[in-house]
Amino acid sequence: MRVITVPMKDTKSLTLLVLFGTGSRYETKSTNGVSHFLEHLFFKGTKSRPRPGEVSQALDDVGAQHNAFTSKEYTGYWVKAASRHFPLALDIVSNILLEPLFKEEEIEKERGVIFQEMHMYLDTPRSHVHDIFESLLYGDEPLGWEIIGTPHSLRGLRRKDILSYRKSQYVGSNIAVCACIGVGMKFQEDENYVWGLWYVAGVFVLLCVTMRGMYYWGKEDGRSLLRNMDFFVRKHEQ
Repeated sequence: MRVITVPMKDTKSLTLLVLFGTGSRYETKSTNGVSHFLEHLFFKGTKSRPRPGEVSQALDDVGAQHNAFTSKEYTGYWVKAASRHFPLALDIVSNILLEPLFKEEEIEKERGVIFQEMHMYLDTPRSHVHDIFESLLYGDEPLGWEIIGTPHSLRGLRRKDILSYRKSQYVGSNIAVCACIGVGMKFQEDENYVWGLWYVAGVFVLLCVTMRGMYYWGKEDGRSLLRNMDFFVRKHEQ
């Protein structure tokens, strides 16, 4: 896992972005669209926030923005908020990625949402033309397929397919975490102290994510995460 921290002096906001090196390029014909489908489902309930909409509500309550995106080679999840809400942002992002429920009823609801999204793209020529160009350029292979999938592949995706894809692609060695954090104008005199607090909080939460991640990603990936985290800490202590 790669961790990138960017302290910013002249802002009071933060952006937390978690990127996975996977997208529609790594799908098969039968699972085309699973990357995008999975991205949607992460927000539909977790073990500690089981009700749909509860994740969004927690961020809306503090005026934060959040979203996710899927491309052909990477998938990202981000939160933008005031700097003081950094612990909440970390908690939410780790929560959706490590403790999703993937309830059958939510999968079926989201399937309908994605079909509507597909129709929206078809009704937007300036967007759809790029898909046509790439299909002509790459032909009948993953890079030439649409990220959202096809009506046939979307109808065929089942919960087991989604879980299998997540297990193979959402692994420790395939993650990059980027945190851009502002310490706030009024704290400039004590900048090192304030940033130190955010840094310690960030390392602690990420370490918790790492330990919890061992359960989901396997022991070898967990050890790799810990080795990378140890290097990250020693590098910042120098």
